[in-house]
Amino acid sequence: MANGIGARDFTHVPTDEFFKRLFALPLYFAPGEGYAYSNAGYSILARIIELVSGMSYEAYLQNALFEPAGMHHTGYLNPVLAQLPAAAGYLFGEVETGSTRDKYFEDEAIAWPLKGNGGMLSTMNDMYLWAQALQRDSVLAAKYRDQLFEPHVAENEEGTSHYGYGWAVMPTPRETTFIGHNGSNGTYYFDFRWLPDEQILILFASNALVESTMALPYYIEQYLFEKEPLPAFETGITSQIAGLSLRTAGNPERKKAVLQETFASRIDNKRTLNRAGLRLMD
Repeated sequence: MANGIGARDFTHVPTDEFFKRLFALPLYFAPGEGYAYSNAGYSILARIIELVSGMSYEAYLQNALFEPAGMHHTGYLNPVLAQLPAAAGYLFGEVETGSTRDKYFEDEAIAWPLKGNGGMLSTMNDMYLWAQALQRDSVLAAKYRDQLFEPHVAENEEGTSHYGYGWAVMPTPRETTFIGHNGSNGTYYFDFRWLPDEQILILFASNALVESTMALPYYIEQYLFEKEPLPAFETGITSQIAGLSLRTAGNPERKKAVLQETFASRIDNKRTLNRAGLRLMD
């Protein structure tokens, strides 16, 4: 979203200006000729919801989805959330960044680079209620729920994973179906893994995303069936480099010396340093 539009998650751009910039960008391909996941596409959908319903995006979600599902602790600026504890984020698993909840209430608004495509606050209990709602008629009738999980378009060339309406759908080695989605802002991470045929739901949340984090819910799923020991959880070298750089006081030469002393024998590719630098820039 930042590329081309010139705005990040907490950059407040007037609605008309945001979509003017967005629609001025070139298309990746002609409509109907390809598929690519798009945060901007979800923001467009959020704006369509506002125009059709005459309500704010969050108000519509509360009225049409969250309240019928019994989810009272979900939203962006839901007043109830201000009274709950909020998990602080830890960049590279080490550097505290505060909570997105506090930033939302400080701004008293959600910026369009984030609205509709991510950043929603919730609790594990509410996410479990959402999983239950997806199996009942409280939010959507069965014929519409089925469309959510229909494998509409291939996500990769091999055709091993498909995308439904906001859900990844793929077969498992056990000839059952996996339905899920994950998301992250680079610090927080959430994974929703549902195996309806096997009546298993895995909800995984982290406030300290590092290279190993995203693999953990997958390994948890595998352990349920294969009973193999879980691999050791390790912070990747990119996060280690970035974290040490942030912790090291002094001028750039001192940082360089400390990094060389610590990692020289472990870095065999310049791309590792480039990735660490890009994460620090974010």
